[in-house]
Amino acid sequence: MRKAIQLFIENEQVQLETEEAILPFISRSYTRSLKCFQRSVPSVYRLLKTESLLHNSIFANKDGELDIVESNSGNVFYGKDVNSTVFRHVQQYLNSPQKLTLKTTEDNSKISDDKALVVFGIGLGLHLFELIRSTEVKHVVIYEPNVDFLVCSLYAGVWPKIFDLAQKKKVSLYFQVPNNGKSLFSDLCELHGTFGISSLFIYFHYYCHDFDDIRDELRSNNWEIRQDLRESLKKRSFENYILKWPPVITDKHWSSKNLNYGLFAKNLEAFESYFPEIANEFSNYKAKNWKPMANSSGEVNLINIRYKTFLLNDDVKEECENLYTMFKENPSRDELVLNYSGGKLYPHFHYRTAVRVQNRTKSYATESSNLTRHIKSLLIFGLGAGYQLESLINNHDIDKLFIYEPNRDFFYASLFSIDWGAILKTVDVSEGSLYLNIGDDGSNLVKDLLTQFDRVGKHTLANMFLFKSYDNDILEPVLNNLREEIRLVVGLSDNFDNSRYIISHTKWAVENNVKYLLKNSKKSQYLNDVPVFVVGNGPSLDNLLPVLKEEHSKAIVISCGTALQVLHKNNIVPDYHVDLEINRSPYDWLVRIDDKEYLKKINLISGNGVHPDVISMYKNAFLSLRSGEPATLIVESIFKELSFVSLKYSYPTVSNFAIDFAVEIGFKQIYLFGVDLGFIDIKHHHSVQSGYYLEDGKEFVDYSKAYNTSLVVEGNLRPFVNTKYEFKMSRSIIELALEKASRDVDVYNLNDGAKIKFARPLQPENILIKSDSEKKSQVKEWLEESAHQKLDRDVFSEHFDNQIKNSDLLSGINLLKKQASKTIKSISQAESLISDNRKLIIDFFRDNKPVVIYYLHGSINYINTVLSKALNIFDENECLKLLNEIRDEWNIFLADISESMRKNPYELDFITWSPLERIQICCKEHFVEHRVRVSCESACDSFKRATKILTIDDIDYYSAEKVLRIEIYDKDKTYNKKNNESLVFIVESKEELNFLLSEKTSNLLIYLPTYFYGDKCEFGLFVNKETYAFFIAIIAAQCKGEAKVILPKLVKNLSLSESSSYLTELDFLSQFNIYESHYYNVFSSKCFSNDEMITELDERFRFLPCLREENLTLAL
Repeated sequence: MRKAIQLFIENEQVQLETEEAILPFISRSYTRSLKCFQRSVPSVYRLLKTESLLHNSIFANKDGELDIVESNSGNVFYGKDVNSTVFRHVQQYLNSPQKLTLKTTEDNSKISDDKALVVFGIGLGLHLFELIRSTEVKHVVIYEPNVDFLVCSLYAGVWPKIFDLAQKKKVSLYFQVPNNGKSLFSDLCELHGTFGISSLFIYFHYYCHDFDDIRDELRSNNWEIRQDLRESLKKRSFENYILKWPPVITDKHWSSKNLNYGLFAKNLEAFESYFPEIANEFSNYKAKNWKPMANSSGEVNLINIRYKTFLLNDDVKEECENLYTMFKENPSRDELVLNYSGGKLYPHFHYRTAVRVQNRTKSYATESSNLTRHIKSLLIFGLGAGYQLESLINNHDIDKLFIYEPNRDFFYASLFSIDWGAILKTVDVSEGSLYLNIGDDGSNLVKDLLTQFDRVGKHTLANMFLFKSYDNDILEPVLNNLREEIRLVVGLSDNFDNSRYIISHTKWAVENNVKYLLKNSKKSQYLNDVPVFVVGNGPSLDNLLPVLKEEHSKAIVISCGTALQVLHKNNIVPDYHVDLEINRSPYDWLVRIDDKEYLKKINLISGNGVHPDVISMYKNAFLSLRSGEPATLIVESIFKELSFVSLKYSYPTVSNFAIDFAVEIGFKQIYLFGVDLGFIDIKHHHSVQSGYYLEDGKEFVDYSKAYNTSLVVEGNLRPFVNTKYEFKMSRSIIELALEKASRDVDVYNLNDGAKIKFARPLQPENILIKSDSEKKSQVKEWLEESAHQKLDRDVFSEHFDNQIKNSDLLSGINLLKKQASKTIKSISQAESLISDNRKLIIDFFRDNKPVVIYYLHGSINYINTVLSKALNIFDENECLKLLNEIRDEWNIFLADISESMRKNPYELDFITWSPLERIQICCKEHFVEHRVRVSCESACDSFKRATKILTIDDIDYYSAEKVLRIEIYDKDKTYNKKNNESLVFIVESKEELNFLLSEKTSNLLIYLPTYFYGDKCEFGLFVNKETYAFFIAIIAAQCKGEAKVILPKLVKNLSLSESSSYLTELDFLSQFNIYESHYYNVFSSKCFSNDEMITELDERFRFLPCLREENLTLAL
């Protein structure tokens, strides 16, 4: 059953008129109700004066009746016919009222004949008037845990009537708000002590976890209460979930005898042909929580076995048809996140292409919510009785249909209600696809569905609609998680550059004897005794440092990401550190620690693909394979005789990896320090001692601007905390890892952050560590010498070259280029291009050439998705125009990656995160160590400013052995170079540059094209172009390769159209090989060797196939 507000309101104009008409009534009702409480129950009045609606509000339905709507979900409380269903609910209760007996040890001599009633739930309060009117009770105890409902009830106009009637009938009202009813025994004892009441009636107005728990406990005690109620039981499973206000059924002819067993047998026969495992499972199925029943017309409904409530109203088919109508009029489609620019990864070919495509699509409007006869892809979340599925099949041609029904009882009921044989045949004849997921509790749903989407092509997600058949609060997080994963799966999933660098870095690691984690049946005898401290960089770390300092010698300490900076500042040396990023940016963080000796005391643990430059900073590195990655598949295929540990829950954060690693290794005690995954103060999102903050305590970057931190989740040590999506996802993955862990693993959450299921909240003062340093040393020895092993690099090299042939990849890219070479002249041609792209990589895989799918799978998914989305443009001419613009960008991408893989297939990633800070540290260190002095004959202010920016202005140069001399070139001047001197010219004209190149000068040339002299040119902290040129000259002079010309990048980002006009000015440099760093491009007549791909200042280059607009400006 759905309670979506759209089912209960008219169109916008009619709804507005309805609300305007009822406004005077609700305003008057609110004022009068509030006065009633002020006069009769001052304590509740004071509560109401301070409360405002938080998660619920009042609205008028299309019949003019008031109802409650939940803000987050958009679901209403009552639904159709509010007043009459509440009246029927009360009447059904009065026909068979439930009595409760109080058993107490107190003196029972004072026995009263007064009748009492306990009411659980206020809602809109309509039932209270009817209960008081229709009974002779003298005492009414009212429990309501949700203050919002009481506030909403003030608008219903019922309270003046309730108080007037209670006064006339001399009924005492006792409000327990907010109260979940768990104090029932003590409250009744108080009532008994005062009035001698020991028997009373009990009425439950609605269903919720606490009320259901109370109902179950009282029923199990034969409706006697003799002690305090248990505080809580584990939450009810989704299979037994009931809406707060389920249908109030009037038809008395629902019976299992009316079920169509002939249709059931026919459906099983159909499933035997298409899905035999389903036929086998349900042939002798017995309902567990919901029993199917039918009325005299054969319409199927479901009744809850425990609570005797129905899933659907009396008119089942009409309700299901209304669901379909709502979907048809307001189809739900989640827009995929395709506009992710990669952040610091923007220079990568894939993200550069993504940004270009975004810029192309901005001016086009797609008909994303238009539902036509033809539906390319549809996901149905839940079936219920299933009649709405028949409506969908009868009214639409659906190419790919995904059905998820978590409740086996519901699917079983559908076998009696709808003709599955006809549905299966329709899908078969139309050559469509049908995927059924029955009975999954949600833990495998995302993985299974994404596997199916991968099978048919993730681009189908661009045109996928979502149909939700019923509400289930317990399953809602599963649906939300699925929708979020679907939105992100294309834009944030694998891509060419990521795959390329994972493979390159893994190749380097194996060839350099880095150890990998293998399955090891012989465990250390002390794994049970020695705890693991997983140290994240959350805000709680600041308060947990004293505990960490005191206990770290007795535990394995694994620091995660930027937490290492905090530990360094506090003289804590972790045993292991986790860094996961494939790109090179963590190297910048490590350099900023500025303590190589400290880092060389620490071992790195990471996934395959971590950057070699990051590995080089640590004592040793120990790597694990991560499930599903291309490099994992490559390594496993080469070393088939080895059993690798493949981590399944090691994403998206370093803390996920550390926890998954610790569980997989077999540790039994895990303590979480600084793994907050949430924050109380938006400005205090990480440890204040970390690189996220400057020395003055201010944020390094504005975190709330960079991330959406408005999400609210349950807290570990407080009710709620804020978080961001990545953290929320991280928490879900941690919970999966812990749920799958063995039962004897104890995980303790010490943080004032997000609550993590299966991790016990623990105050720091309650930590008790019984291990010792000797046991810890033995576990470390086992971990490093036994659990991790070197791989045979000769075997790897031989098989890698045979299996992962670069020539196969280049061949695949060329075929993709050929497919995209023709102008798209029709919609069908575009659809063919999409299918041909996907078919190509699959064909290569089947031909035992997996390298194409390893490298290109993600980027092909992306381009196919944006092409599919473009097909939604209603105007065909506009559609074809955009399709060809996307095709143009795809061709540029293919051309660039083809040349890059041809020239330098296994280069290492070059991305930087804080380049200036790293350069400042490395520059000073290099110039002091190598006794280099920087000079300029003119010694102008700009030169001095550049040396100050680089923090080399205060170096003692008296002992210098080498001189780096930088001059602004003047063709009329003669330059004499001394023996120990390197000379760098800053050249300000194309003519002078060509002259120097023709003279075959050996001096490095810093070229400033004409666009550096425009009025719009900005230089930020460099102030002017001269300072910037000197800065570039100093750092570029540390190139190891034979650089001829250095082209500084513009500091201010320009549009592609602006940059494009500048490219023609640089055509004369196309004769050179081009290499890119963060601040500049290098033009060389020779190809750089692997050693020359990094400068003396630790700047890393990448090969550029040609100069593009993006290469002219800094990636800020």
